[in-house]
Amino acid sequence: MSTWRLKRLIDSFADAIAEQSKESGLTGNRSRSLLAYCVSPFATMCMLTAMVLNRIVIFASSRRVKQLPRVSRTVLRLVAIYLLFQGSVGILVSLRLYSSSDWLNYLLPSPYFDFVASSFKDRHFLGLYYSPTYFQKTTAQYTFQGPTTAVLKPFYLSLCLSQILETFVAVTSGTKPSVETSLTLFEYSLAFQEVQGYNLRPPVELLEVALIALANQLCIHLLGLFNLNSYRLIPSTAIGIYTLGFCFSLVLQGHLFMVPFSVIMGYLPHIISFTIICASFAIYLVAGIARGSFKDLTVTTVINNLSAMNISLADDFYSALLVVGSFVINASGRQSYVVEAQPVRLPETNYLEQQLKSSGYGIEVPVYREMVTASSGTAAELTSKDWIVSKRLRGTKKLAKDFAGAIVGLFKGTNEKEISTNRPEASVADDRHIVESNQLTVDIDRFSNDEIEEKYPELLLGKYLADTDESPDYQEAPTEDESDETDIAETDISFNELIDPEEFQTLLRPCNAEQIADNRILGYHMKNLDIPATMLTRSNFAKYYDEDLKLLDLIREKNAINLERHSTERPDREVSSDEEPLGTCVICHVNSRQIILWPCKCLAICDSCRVSLFVRKFNTCVCCRSKVESYSKVYVP
Repeated sequence: MSTWRLKRLIDSFADAIAEQSKESGLTGNRSRSLLAYCVSPFATMCMLTAMVLNRIVIFASSRRVKQLPRVSRTVLRLVAIYLLFQGSVGILVSLRLYSSSDWLNYLLPSPYFDFVASSFKDRHFLGLYYSPTYFQKTTAQYTFQGPTTAVLKPFYLSLCLSQILETFVAVTSGTKPSVETSLTLFEYSLAFQEVQGYNLRPPVELLEVALIALANQLCIHLLGLFNLNSYRLIPSTAIGIYTLGFCFSLVLQGHLFMVPFSVIMGYLPHIISFTIICASFAIYLVAGIARGSFKDLTVTTVINNLSAMNISLADDFYSALLVVGSFVINASGRQSYVVEAQPVRLPETNYLEQQLKSSGYGIEVPVYREMVTASSGTAAELTSKDWIVSKRLRGTKKLAKDFAGAIVGLFKGTNEKEISTNRPEASVADDRHIVESNQLTVDIDRFSNDEIEEKYPELLLGKYLADTDESPDYQEAPTEDESDETDIAETDISFNELIDPEEFQTLLRPCNAEQIADNRILGYHMKNLDIPATMLTRSNFAKYYDEDLKLLDLIREKNAINLERHSTERPDREVSSDEEPLGTCVICHVNSRQIILWPCKCLAICDSCRVSLFVRKFNTCVCCRSKVESYSKVYVP
């Protein structure tokens, strides 16, 4: 009895404040509105609910994640559903009475929701009467009566009890409570208190907002009753779409300010997000229709991978709406992961090998039938477009030229013979002292001293002298000297002191970086023999040793290493074609490609060759010759 008197006292005090504010014309005064809310039953129920929820989280939690027994969960869910229906009777009766929509008659066909003035004032929910007084409107014909804004109090109490039971079941089961993300209990309390007054008719728009809140709470408990919380997004989407459509209809009808301000501010972020999403989707559809395909649009990749947006069926509609809205709004500012840049290039070879291919001997052209037929003389004449007269003139000119050459050759025949007799070989061959004219040796003993002095240069340069010397002062060397091992050894030692065979082989075929560098320096000296030694400085060699030579020497070094490696490996080892799907390094042609060069985006070399290029101070890409600013190492399984 004392509780009922305290409730009546608080209600009377709040009604007195609202009435005084209305009479004094200070309905917009913030201080009076705040004071009226603080002493209202809505603020009291909201505060008590917050305290109870806080205690439940602390004292009803369990150390182990273990669900409540199914019987307990079912009973608690059914109690919550029953409380929601009983607390919303006043809302449903008022909505059916005040609304002109026909769909409510189909939604609420039971006579239980009919308004009966004689009995409705006695109906209550947990001590809170739905409408102890009636709203009246008298005309000349009849007097209209209906429930007042008092129907919002039992409904709000049912919302609080529903949230308490949901939190209790979730905490004791070790799960997260499901709450309504559109409007909170605090916002509902502000909205319901804003329309409170003495015998005021509740706005139909606010009654529909209350109906939406009832649908959200029933959805939570029904899904929990049948253990279908993992599919919450489906029913909440249907309720959310209806809610947003209701808000847009209020805007179009000009009834937006018929609902409390707290409701407007609560739904405003969702309305803005939904509007932006719809506008963006419309632009996407128009762009796809105009292009004739949706595959090339950047957002198509996002649509094909909606799971990457962290949205699941267990989420609430408004949570998913905010996630999608945030993505659409921020996509223009952070489009690094949306806009597809140019792909990474996979060059086949380095630019030195490409230059070799660009020459005529490296370009392979298919042999066409026309090329084969036109290659022969007859076919060329047949395919030629010259006139017959020009062909005959060219033939006559060629014939006259050949005839004139033959005539001139007859007059020059004698002189040519004389010239030919003056040759050393001919003079020696015609001499009577030659042993045989078809031999290359000359018997020096058959020449006189005067003839030797006269033809000494000709004998030295023309023919080989005979091995037998019959001159009286000739002394033949002993035969054993020709095979003297001491002399041969001394000759070998003197040659080895100059260069040994291994060192000579390294000059011809260098096998490592040091030998290749020595070979390059020696080649530079040999190329500049006419330049003084003082000009062969390090700076001049650095100018000569450009990046092309550096790359060429690196390729030679890698090929030598790979050749030595393959020689030590088993010959029966076979490498599958799919072992390197992206191809091998364009320098060593052995390792897989691991390095992407920036900003040219060439994936062409391995990490070992990258280090070699870095040591040689190579600054350009080995494929496109653009400047390299940085690199990235990737792993391709």
